[in-house]
Amino acid sequence: VGTSKMARSSAAVMQALLLLLLLSGAAAAGAAAASPSSASSLADAASMSQRSTHKRMELTSVTSAFTRPPAHPALDFNDVRLAGSEAASSTGGKQYGGGASVSAPAPATLAATAAAAAAAAEGGGDADGVGSGDHTEPPANPSSTPEQVHLLPRGPGEVTVVWATAVAVEPDAVVRFGRVKPDGAAHESENAGKGGGEDGGEDDAMALTLEAAVMSTAYTAQICLGEPNNLQAVMGNMHPVSLTDLTYLANTSRWAPREAANYHVIDSPADVVPPTWFETKPWSKAICLPYSNPDAQYQSPLINAAHMGAAGTGLAPGATYRYFLPGDSHDTRRTFRAPPSPPRSPTKADTPAATDSLAAAPAAVFGVVGDTGQTEVTHAVFQHLQAMTDLDVLLHTGDLSYADGFPPRWDSFGRLAEPLMSKLPTLSTPGNHDVTLNGLESTAYHTRYPTPYAASGSASPSWWSLDVGPAHVIGLSSYAPVAGRGMFDGSDSPMLTWLLRDLAGVDRTRTPWLIVMFHVPWYNSNAGHFKEAWRAQAALEDTLYAAGVDVVLNGHVHSYERSHAVRNWAPDPCGAVHLVVGDGGNYEGPYGNRWRQPQPAWSAFREGSFGAGRLEIHNDTHASWEWRRTTCVEAAGATDFNDTWFAPTGDRGVNCRSSNDVSAQAMEAVDAAVFVRDIDACPNRAAGTGAGPRSRGLPSGGGGGGGGDATSFQGGPLRRISKLEHGEGVILVVHDLILALLPSSIPHALPCPGLALGSLRPRHPALAAAGAATARGGMPLVHARVTLIRHLPGDHLGNFLPEVLRAWVNLQLGVV
Repeated sequence: VGTSKMARSSAAVMQALLLLLLLSGAAAAGAAAASPSSASSLADAASMSQRSTHKRMELTSVTSAFTRPPAHPALDFNDVRLAGSEAASSTGGKQYGGGASVSAPAPATLAATAAAAAAAAEGGGDADGVGSGDHTEPPANPSSTPEQVHLLPRGPGEVTVVWATAVAVEPDAVVRFGRVKPDGAAHESENAGKGGGEDGGEDDAMALTLEAAVMSTAYTAQICLGEPNNLQAVMGNMHPVSLTDLTYLANTSRWAPREAANYHVIDSPADVVPPTWFETKPWSKAICLPYSNPDAQYQSPLINAAHMGAAGTGLAPGATYRYFLPGDSHDTRRTFRAPPSPPRSPTKADTPAATDSLAAAPAAVFGVVGDTGQTEVTHAVFQHLQAMTDLDVLLHTGDLSYADGFPPRWDSFGRLAEPLMSKLPTLSTPGNHDVTLNGLESTAYHTRYPTPYAASGSASPSWWSLDVGPAHVIGLSSYAPVAGRGMFDGSDSPMLTWLLRDLAGVDRTRTPWLIVMFHVPWYNSNAGHFKEAWRAQAALEDTLYAAGVDVVLNGHVHSYERSHAVRNWAPDPCGAVHLVVGDGGNYEGPYGNRWRQPQPAWSAFREGSFGAGRLEIHNDTHASWEWRRTTCVEAAGATDFNDTWFAPTGDRGVNCRSSNDVSAQAMEAVDAAVFVRDIDACPNRAAGTGAGPRSRGLPSGGGGGGGGDATSFQGGPLRRISKLEHGEGVILVVHDLILALLPSSIPHALPCPGLALGSLRPRHPALAAAGAATARGGMPLVHARVTLIRHLPGDHLGNFLPEVLRAWVNLQLGVV
């Protein structure tokens, strides 16, 4: 970027020396393996020498045991405006392993190269700057073929399919889907004879008799660079975004009249990105093509979505479905398995075989990954997850595409992820690269990857919950306030309000396991992002502990770490196990050399390589976890920013270590653990006897496995919410009703003598029964409130209960 004359001269000398070495045959093989070939500029020749030196310094006792895999085809993204240009294919290929030359996994080749553009300009073009030559026009008939297909749970019994097309689908287009019989034929009993019937007939796809309406949207986004890795990545394709292409687009003198306000002559890449832009403070900043330049606006494809299982056609839990998208070819076969519902316990009516089946079958299996991005390492991680054929849902802890301001990278990520996510429903939480990095990515993330927020009563797609088998999974945003209203906030921590209400509604008899996922970890022994989430931890850790959260999933730190059960930075058998899985393969590389020493007592395993995890819940007391390494990396060069550039090495992640990993477990390819819920030893893990999920239109235990009492917490808009803290518990007061979630030890520690509901002679029979039970057993009022809220709308309580609760709070906590 902006190479000086002196640098060019030095580079020329270095290039000449390298050529002499090559001609003489000295160290030819070593020079070829030292770094990716890059001869597009004289500066690259000097960079090659630097990379060779860098490699010799860092590769300690590490050898490449297998050839580097080629890029996944989805990574070769060509912008439709300028696709197929001869120059685009020469923007810097890499030599992989055995010497076969393949195109670098460039996410975009937006323009003709500078050479072609300059040649056109010299031939009489009207433009005054670079990038004014001819380019390939968009195809005359853009394809309506679906691509970037992925599945996302929408709520109990519903799965949303999202895909992209270059042209709009027909106004009456639908997604057809149907349940698959064990023998593989799609069927729906009520319409079995329609369109070929169960045997497939003339058109096998016509047997998919259920339909889901299609909704489409699109957006525009300004082309920006929000990360130095856009130009010089630490891992994967070293040049994810072509600065030459951006220079071409920025040069509006190609087309604008000289007198136009947006007429700009762009002579060099330095006119687009100043040479020291990403090397000086502040580090968090973006540089964008001017908004007044029409070529600075990226137009998304049509983003289409359909809700399978909506409108009374709830998906059968655990059943396999086929689906057929508008534009699919006749022989397209797409299938997925509907997420499981909360399991039921065996009953007297069950046969012995049915009872054995309930006990033997895994209740739910999750794939777990984070910080994926789009490199050949990401591809290996996705392949590893695809090989787990028993997964029910993929949990992604955030940072999906690493578009970082360059919008076409959302498309290339969608293509890379399609083989996995078109079969496996995925739940994600927002990472900084998804929503907050300079404010560039929120629209793309929320448009393309919707969450089940509406079904869980959330006002924002950034926080949500869903029951999956015996687990209540909660997704939170690390970038939403939880410590009260900030200086410029328009509301007071709405995520915290929702979270407390959601926790109060958890029914641990149906979903005994409580999993919470958010991007930035609380427990992380790596210097990278260490205690970055301290403020959120201080505000929420006691609440999650009181709720008996079993497992917390995080990303952000580009390494893997598993904690023991922990609380307040010390092992605690009743605390949650924290799993950091930010090792999904993104282009920022590993954090292996940044481990804090010594390894803390709460840290059970840590490693600076790349992989993914599998969480299997067996029953209400036992779950097993396995993280498996897919890729080690080694230093293979240096970027122009003097960062190490990493390339895969080792025996597919088995007999290897990443070259910069200083952890004690660096050579370990697998980490496995068993998690046990013992409510006798840890009463907080029994907390939560609410009504379960509050999904509109589905009864408790219905076809989608969701439901619950819709009136439990929906007595109208929340007019007043306050929080009272006492000991280890948090009491939430909504509409003057205590909806608190307290550890079971607190009700016994705070008896309420002489204040039983029975003594108030309530008019409602359910209240009278609950009060009588309270009086007989001496149960404190805070314990009895569960029965009240589960069975009665709030307005039945409004006449007398607020005064009782105020008196109880005054008596027990001394707080008005």
